[in-house]
Amino acid sequence: CCFDKTGTITGEDLILRGLVQEGKLNKDVDQCTEFSQIVMASCHSICQMPDGDISGDPMEMAILKFSNFQINGNRLTRSGDVIVIEKRFQFASEKKRMSCMVNYNTKKYVVTKGAPETIKTLLKVIPDNYTNVADRYAKKGARVIAMAYAPTTVAVTNDLDQEKVEVDLIFAGF
Repeated sequence: CCFDKTGTITGEDLILRGLVQEGKLNKDVDQCTEFSQIVMASCHSICQMPDGDISGDPMEMAILKFSNFQINGNRLTRSGDVIVIEKRFQFASEKKRMSCMVNYNTKKYVVTKGAPETIKTLLKVIPDNYTNVADRYAKKGARVIAMAYAPTTVAVTNDLDQEKVEVDLIFAGF
């Protein structure tokens, strides 16, 4: 995802410009691939409060809003699609990424987002223009977040190692 930075990165003034796929900026979620939408909707640390309000990082809130999914606890829904977040690996600054294990329409996936240079090391196939596209948007002043996913058969356990599930990821966009 690419954001305009119109103030401090922690402010509520982040503007989601869209999702870049194959070098093209998509400003409408319906133009984005199915799995880029799944990563946007489910790779976050947003929580729902007991009164129903949702709370979280402004960047993640903007991404979730763009995805058009509705959140109810660890469950996200949109037009018959259901995503259940089964496990979160919270963002760690030293790793420059976060991941979630999700169940999407009865199939399991790992979804990951983070710094483009970090996600690049986890991809099964790196698109030819990956670095050039990320750099182009960053030079325009955008905050660039890379996204990836992969199907998985790894069972979710409390002691699950993040690095064991973040393998052979498929690039989903910036």
